[in-house]
Amino acid sequence: MDTLFVVDVAIISCLMVLANLSCRIGEALRIPALYKAFYVSAALVLCASFADAVFEMIPYLAEISSVFRVVAVVVSIPIAVRYWHWLFNEKLHK
Repeated sequence: MDTLFVVDVAIISCLMVLANLSCRIGEALRIPALYKAFYVSAALVLCASFADAVFEMIPYLAEISSVFRVVAVVVSIPIAVRYWHWLFNEKLHK
């Protein structure tokens, strides 16, 4: 198995778990449904992984798929911080 494929599967799994947990905590805290961006990010990583696996002979595709992965992470981080900022506050006050 390719290492990048394993990393993609791990990232997609983490994004799906974060989406599920953020949905539940968002309902409890009455946060807008921003968690749906995790699904979009997971889809971006899935598309990048699919493109790498199927179209590996196309020049510059590796760079384009890397951009997809970076965009997915850049979109996910602020949303994760929005939902889970209270964990940082709890840890810092102990």
